[in-house]
Amino acid sequence: GDTPVHLAGRKVQGLLVYLCCRAGSPVPRETLCGLLWGERGDDQARASLRQSLATLRKALGPFAETAIKAGADTIEIATDAVLIDIARFDALARSASIADLSDARALY
Repeated sequence: GDTPVHLAGRKVQGLLVYLCCRAGSPVPRETLCGLLWGERGDDQARASLRQSLATLRKALGPFAETAIKAGADTIEIATDAVLIDIARFDALARSASIADLSDARALY
């Protein structure tokens, strides 16, 4: 079944939301550091990103390996490994079908 992921901490939540909104596309680590920790120095921002990524992986448990593709310069959420309700909502909301629009409304 579908298991929702609940995360404590606004920065970790922000990281997940940003990655999910861009699911299937690699996001530069530099972009994430700037968006979430722009007030910190580069080294501290990168350390904070690594810590938040570790927290996210822990929350995803055994699914983390397939759900998160983290390279040296980018991080990506794999669309074939997780169900992202915002992507489903977006697809349903763009439909002209009353049933799809109703399903979109039911998500939120």
